[in-house]
Amino acid sequence: MTDNVRIFKFRSDSDPTTLYETRLFPDGGVSCECRGWKNHSKCWHTALAREGRASNYEYLGKLPLLKRLDVRAALAEGDTETAIEIVFEVYPSLTRDEAVDLVDEVSNDSRDDDEPDHALPQ
Repeated sequence: MTDNVRIFKFRSDSDPTTLYETRLFPDGGVSCECRGWKNHSKCWHTALAREGRASNYEYLGKLPLLKRLDVRAALAEGDTETAIEIVFEVYPSLTRDEAVDLVDEVSNDSRDDDEPDHALPQ
């Protein structure tokens, strides 16, 4: 039944305009649109989905730097709702809980603002 399929979107590290859709099926099966999955039937996107870590990685670090700074500025002013709205501007398909989780991740992110985001190894 497709209603129970969880869909995650990952931005390509080599082409930021490309999003890959990874699916986690109720029986634990996975699929992905990326080249790693198409060529080798494995990729780090599906590994994260199977491990239950896709929701965190899917957005953590993938919020563009300026938006991350905007979220931090809103939080510094005590304006959590504005921080959540900023996240929705970038990821309109998130649930509210996922947006709140991302805001929490950004507020707890200890990286320097100019440090690049890194992907997990394939």
